[in-house]
Amino acid sequence: RHWRTLDYFRILNSKKTSEERKATITENTSQKLEAEDENDTIEKFQRSRTDRVAEPFTFKTLSTVINQQRVRDRLLKTRQEKQEKDLKNRNKRILETVNEYFPAIEIVSKQEKHKEAIEKLSKPRISSSHEKI
Repeated sequence: RHWRTLDYFRILNSKKTSEERKATITENTSQKLEAEDENDTIEKFQRSRTDRVAEPFTFKTLSTVINQQRVRDRLLKTRQEKQEKDLKNRNKRILETVNEYFPAIEIVSKQEKHKEAIEKLSKPRISSSHEKI
C-alpha cells in the first residue's frame, strides 16, 4: 500500500469519521481495480507475444524467430566471453597477491610454460645405441 502520510496519522489518531473511512475504502478499491486491469492487459500482451502457435507459419514469422534466436545466441556468447575474461583477470590478481605474500613459491605463467615447451622441443634428443636394437 502507498500510504499518504496525513491519512496515516489520521488513522493513528482515530479522528476519522466513518464517512471519511468509506471514501478512502472506495478510493482503494478503485485503485485495486485499475491495478487489476493493468495486470490483465499485461497478461494479454504476454500471451499474444508467446502464443506463436496461433499465428500462421509464414516466412516472416520464421525470420523473426531466427533473428530473435541469433540475438539471444550473440548475447549469450558475449556474456560467456566476458565471464571468462573476468575470471582470468580475477585469477591473475589472486596469483599476483599470492606472489607478493609468498615470494618463495614459483608461479609459472602460460607464456613461461609455452617458452619452456618450445625449448624442450627445440633441443634434439640424445639417443643411446643400446635403445636401438
